[in-house]
Amino acid sequence: MAIADFIGQMVNVVVTLENGSTGKKLLKVCKANSRSVLFIEVDKPNRKNIFRKVFTKDIMNVVNDDTSGNNVNSVYMRKGVLLSEHKWESSWDAIGTKTISGNTYGYRSTTNSRAGFPMV
Repeated sequence: MAIADFIGQMVNVVVTLENGSTGKKLLKVCKANSRSVLFIEVDKPNRKNIFRKVFTKDIMNVVNDDTSGNNVNSVYMRKGVLLSEHKWESSWDAIGTKTISGNTYGYRSTTNSRAGFPMV
């Protein structure tokens, strides 16, 4: 299975630390290309989106090993690769504007709708 087949779907991203402990986080596959995958986590209580970028070379395996019957796939990262290495947050009030870090994910400088909102 290729990770690009799961764009728009929720997956369990499993990381393993150097000491052998593991952790997993349920994230949505936002974007995938030959070099990287962009995951998104929506933090509703704090009204922000958290984006995490990982390199495809760090993904070891993509399998359907969910035992709960929800058909959730799991993405296993290479040992020692953390999801916090390439991470940024965007508050819901700042969607469509440039962030301080210069990241312009979702930013459109022109509008092309009658209401003046950017078409995404």
